[in-house]
Amino acid sequence: MSARRRWAWYALLAGAALAALGVLDVLGTLALRRYAETLKERWSACHATVHVRSDSLHHTLAPGLRCDAQRWGPWPPHSYSLVTNSLGLRDSETRTVPLRADRYRVLFAGDGITEGLYVDYEETFTARIQARLGNDVEILNAAVDNHGPRLYLRRVESLLKQGVMFDEVVLVPSITDPYQEAIHYVFSPSGHVVTRAQARTALPAWPETRWQDSVNAHTTLVYWLGFRARALVENRERRLERRRAEYDPRAAWNRSPEYYAAHGARGLAMTSEAIDELRALLGARGIPLTIVTIPWPENIAWQERDSRFVRFWREWCAAREVPLVDLFPAFIERRDPLTAIDTLFVPADVHLNARGHAAVAEDLLAAWQPRTRTARR
Repeated sequence: MSARRRWAWYALLAGAALAALGVLDVLGTLALRRYAETLKERWSACHATVHVRSDSLHHTLAPGLRCDAQRWGPWPPHSYSLVTNSLGLRDSETRTVPLRADRYRVLFAGDGITEGLYVDYEETFTARIQARLGNDVEILNAAVDNHGPRLYLRRVESLLKQGVMFDEVVLVPSITDPYQEAIHYVFSPSGHVVTRAQARTALPAWPETRWQDSVNAHTTLVYWLGFRARALVENRERRLERRRAEYDPRAAWNRSPEYYAAHGARGLAMTSEAIDELRALLGARGIPLTIVTIPWPENIAWQERDSRFVRFWREWCAAREVPLVDLFPAFIERRDPLTAIDTLFVPADVHLNARGHAAVAEDLLAAWQPRTRTARR
């Protein structure tokens, strides 16, 4: 066999091998996707068991339940437990919580970041704060994933109507709050709350899907090899630029004039109104309120120490003499942005991982301590 024919034969074999590898890659990806869908279905079933429908809160946590969930992506799957106590609050065990405590009690309110989505309760910053403060203080976590300002208000109001006693409230608002208020939720005159049909279509258009997204959706090996190759040649500035291009339209009002005009300004006004009502509700009972702001990965990527979100809460708190604990500087200034995003957050998500919750607990306790009880109600 001549050298020319031999090289042609080698090229044919290489092409056949690559074609076979491509077919196996696509078939393997389909199998992985199916497995991921199975995990997603299990997670959804667990989530739906604990997060139940509510006329006044849209959804809330059912009391006294436990289920084990697996987050379906990114690989590998991550297991965690969802547990609620007798009050329908996330907890470490299905314990009975008395309405009145024999120690100083602090109630945390907020959305999924404060609830501790995707981590065991023991890893959340509220549980870590409880461990640090000891038995003299009781921490209750009233946060519910995907709630917003008026639902924060209603959640606290509901607990008070049940006779639950607490001495202090710490609210951790979300950067998606203006979207939740202005677009996502609709409150009827009767008090019922529903989600607006096709809520996200009211936002400016999402960015066009890139060809890389199609590769990611249909291959595993090719995408992984491309990802590793990019990691080897991509410098820090390019990585940071790419992370800055990844954004959530629900939070884009914080930076984009277009999104701010679409729902940001109106949503902030509605947020202010709802939290003013919460402050009045608590003030009438002598319960102090503290606001805590926690950044998202995109805030860290953009190094947004003085974002619209932070300015809003700074001005709101200053005008009402409400303490503000701003954790943006701690996350941004003391940590490299890419390192912070990679190590403190769930991959490809805005929620904190266990290390992120530990960082929040450390930074929060450095700036805030429960107030001394002056009187029992």
